[in-house]
Amino acid sequence: MKIRSLRLRLMIAATCAILLALAIAGFGLVLLFERHVERRIGSELNTYLNQIAARMLFDENGTASLDGKLADPRFGQVYSGLYWQIADEETNGFTRSRSLWDTCLALPEDTPPLGVIHVHDIAGPRNTRLLTHERRLIFNTGSGEKVLRLAVAIDRADVAALRAEFAGDVALSLLLLAAVLILAGWMQINVGLRPLSAIRRGLSAIRGGETDRLDVDVPREIAPLVEEVNALLDVQDKAMQRARDRAADLAHGFKTPLTALLADAKRLRDRGERDIADEIARTATVMRGHIERELTRSRIRNIRTSAAVEVGPVVQGLIGTLKRTPEGDQIEFEDDIETGLAVRAERDDLNDI
Repeated sequence: MKIRSLRLRLMIAATCAILLALAIAGFGLVLLFERHVERRIGSELNTYLNQIAARMLFDENGTASLDGKLADPRFGQVYSGLYWQIADEETNGFTRSRSLWDTCLALPEDTPPLGVIHVHDIAGPRNTRLLTHERRLIFNTGSGEKVLRLAVAIDRADVAALRAEFAGDVALSLLLLAAVLILAGWMQINVGLRPLSAIRRGLSAIRGGETDRLDVDVPREIAPLVEEVNALLDVQDKAMQRARDRAADLAHGFKTPLTALLADAKRLRDRGERDIADEIARTATVMRGHIERELTRSRIRNIRTSAAVEVGPVVQGLIGTLKRTPEGDQIEFEDDIETGLAVRAERDDLNDI
């Protein structure tokens, strides 16, 4: 179904644009937050790697262990989501945190450069995904050097939980912002369409005879519309004037023949042919009545949006003219027209009517 309201169309378009922009912005903010959290967590994992490397101990067999426990208690809680592991590349032996319990970190089978931190996304206990930081280091065990792979991992569910909390907060804020922007858009659309309401009032004023043209003091964008409407009114006025001129020409064209017929009827009556004279006079009178009536109707039909003319001054002018006629002083005129009474008509047409 086609929407016929321009205001509603603009409002729907603005709402869709606002919601789409805020949705993209919200997605971007969540993505940036997730990257920031991963960098922050990555920095913590690197700190744990450094702590493990600094607290390494080896027994007489070269087996690695830690001098005490790390500060974070989650390393001592089973399946807590925070794990560390030390892998011996020569013996394939493992030393791990209590939190791994009976599992181990499945590190990729690669050989990263010594001392460089590598980041992996690996499977963890209980079908979890782990963000893992790994570093290969060479240690002096007392009986020789040994290459160990140190790894610290954290459950990505923790990152996902932080992301979900942040996304909820962002969604609420963006919804409030969307409501404010939609309200502002509604106000902006109303202000933008206000000139069209002014045009509607102007057309109503033209139809009511209060004015004859639209006000040209309008915004630049709708000025061509106002100019076209005024040009159309100019063309219509010219067409009406031509119609009045043709009607006047028609009246004058018939006046002489009708006058001649009435003169012929008078002569016939003087000759005693009264029946024929009366018939001709009656026909001429009927024709004159028809002409006057059609001319009057034409004037009335052509009354469009001319400025309202007060009837009182026109009638007073006619009374003044009639009083100056030879028999005008013998006639008593009474003017009962209400003050301010006006009609939509040309003054000349009103005088003729």
